[in-house]
Amino acid sequence: MYRPIKDIARQIGLSVWALRTGCLSGRYPFIRAGGSRGTILIDPDELSDVLKRESQANIMRIIEPVSTSESTTCVPNTLQRIK
Repeated sequence: MYRPIKDIARQIGLSVWALRTGCLSGRYPFIRAGGSRGTILIDPDELSDVLKRESQANIMRIIEPVSTSESTTCVPNTLQRIK
């Protein structure tokens, strides 16, 4: 069941701004009630699915092995050229 963006933000702990920005950019699914400038309504189950997929993708990026040929040594307090 679709609910107003403020309720969803309160429920999941994201700001209304972050949710609205995500909706308008196409990142999160939503509908509008009342025309093109109407209230943004979000289905919490659909949003939950999107957030789970994003978190799983982020985890996979973190745990991917880094190629040793591309790794460089980081020296603190120095500027380094990025390729």
